[in-house]
Amino acid sequence: MLQTKRTCDKCGAQCDFQDSFCKNCGYSFAKDRSPVLNGVSLEKFEQYVGNNADYYAEKFRKAKDKKFFFQWNWASVLFGTNWYAYRKMYGAAIILQIIICLFSSVFSVCVPMIFADETAEYYATMEAYEERINSDEPKYYFDENGYRVDDPEIERMEYDLNFIEKKLKTLNFLFSIPSVLLSLFVSLMGNYFYRSHVTDNIRKGVSTGGTSRVAAVIFVVAWIILNTIVSTLIGLIPEVTMFDGIVS
Repeated sequence: MLQTKRTCDKCGAQCDFQDSFCKNCGYSFAKDRSPVLNGVSLEKFEQYVGNNADYYAEKFRKAKDKKFFFQWNWASVLFGTNWYAYRKMYGAAIILQIIICLFSSVFSVCVPMIFADETAEYYATMEAYEERINSDEPKYYFDENGYRVDDPEIERMEYDLNFIEKKLKTLNFLFSIPSVLLSLFVSLMGNYFYRSHVTDNIRKGVSTGGTSRVAAVIFVVAWIILNTIVSTLIGLIPEVTMFDGIVS
């Protein structure tokens, strides 16, 4: 007997056998129904993940035999640890954000300390320059051909100020690269952590996971407050304030 009807695995509706999608819920009959994770059926996986389950199913299948892997995930790259909180990986979100914050704070303090001599030289030169500019002494003179010539001392101080400023800004940029790389590293590990999170919870019998916009918003607010407190404390260090006054 020719089969003319099929039952939707997602909502249980009766559909024509030739249909590619369920007319009731839009479920695709054509997609891969093989398990996404070892010992975890696709149905349980979809129920737990919720939004974008098909996307993560495809990603996890590609890394099925890998114990550790990096994968590009736009949501994780753009939103970082906020995406972890959105996907209810609260422990990972908090720990990773603390690591990033500590790493960034250490560089924010150490870099000004390392280049404290250059910073002091800059301000000493700036003080001498302003004193010379505001003095009544001539700032230029005319040579025998009648051409104006600026005071060599002022030109030297302007050159020194410009050189030190460019040097410190370049060094500050170079030392900020590790923090950026760490954030990128955390983002590229997003799918790896999420696979472990989903696998562990499903095997523990947790049937629903999904996402939480409320958790993501709370996490963003908490991070802003924490970052403000840390930045304020770091700003109390004179060397940091003086350094930031040059590079910012």
